[in-house]
Amino acid sequence: MQAPYKQPGPGARGFTLIELIISIVLLGLLGAVGVSMIYDSFDTSRMVNASHEKTAEARYILERLEREIREAKWVGTAFCTGTLANPATTFTFQRPITGSTDTDSCNTQVEAVTISLSGTALSLTKPAGTTAVLSNHVTAFSMHFLDMNNAETTSNAALRFVEIGLTVKSPISTATQQRTRIALRNTIQ
Repeated sequence: MQAPYKQPGPGARGFTLIELIISIVLLGLLGAVGVSMIYDSFDTSRMVNASHEKTAEARYILERLEREIREAKWVGTAFCTGTLANPATTFTFQRPITGSTDTDSCNTQVEAVTISLSGTALSLTKPAGTTAVLSNHVTAFSMHFLDMNNAETTSNAALRFVEIGLTVKSPISTATQQRTRIALRNTIQ
């Protein structure tokens, strides 16, 4: 024989169907918000990392160019450089070869070095045609040639500083701008 059905009393446990549906909907909403927050956090982290990477790339470029430009050969009263124009995106200069003792000529015991921007590629060309692409993400690049009084000059004899400004940008990061001033060596102040 079957026991008769009893109504649950005030201490009965369990959920109604409506309570269960509301709980599932609320958990779904919380899950969607949580996933969105996690995705945004990863996206922000990716953009910050890309920005740091481009800043490091810009610093590397400037340090490399600074090392190269400081080696420009000084002959008596002037630097051995190509034509100077302000602002410039190309700069060619002569540097002494290793072990050079010649201090009288821009044409002996030297090797030509060229810095140039083509599109977004910044390149450094050394002797024997070896070209190193320093970056493919340069959106702005300029060099200014300055004299002892920090005024722009187009004279190889007056040249004392090279000021470089560049902007590096990747598709997912903001633009990183860097600027440096290079004091040339071997000059009589």
